[in-house]
Amino acid sequence: MIKQRSKFLTVVCACLPGAGHMLNGFMKRGFSFMAAFFGLIALSWFVYNPDNLVLPLMALVWFYSFFDCINKTFVSEEEFYLQEDEYAFCAEEFKSLHFFESRRWRLIVGVALILIGVYAIWNGLICEFLYQHVRNEMVYEVIYGINRRLPKLAFSILIIWGGCYLIRGRKKDLDEEEEYETDGEE
Repeated sequence: MIKQRSKFLTVVCACLPGAGHMLNGFMKRGFSFMAAFFGLIALSWFVYNPDNLVLPLMALVWFYSFFDCINKTFVSEEEFYLQEDEYAFCAEEFKSLHFFESRRWRLIVGVALILIGVYAIWNGLICEFLYQHVRNEMVYEVIYGINRRLPKLAFSILIIWGGCYLIRGRKKDLDEEEEYETDGEE
């Protein structure tokens, strides 16, 4: 239930993404911000150097959540009660993309999840075992180097693949528009 609380308490709770929203009864919106923030923290465990990728995204989520909470709270009482509790990241628009209905996207997401799981096993079990039992300094350095650089390599490949996919998709759109225009002229 949406209820305007103390503005001081709201500002204090807004320091944790989503908590200020939840305090005032915006549960869906608060959950969205908390899930994004703590999801990025979980992602940072898989990335060797989170400073480059994850920390700026976490800062972005934190600032957006904080100021969104402040802006929702510091309005007149009439305006406050007219606000609706909705997810911050447009769940309806995400559903309209039919993302998981496409066999191709399910395959891509499935492969990505398998690779993340394999890396988690590699990093959490195999490397820890090897670090404890390998006494040869050179072998240890090779294993450490692979383990340290593997996430960067995977994310770099993913970014390159995504860029190629977007360019290829845009080229297809342009080709289809060109075909439509030439058909329309005849």
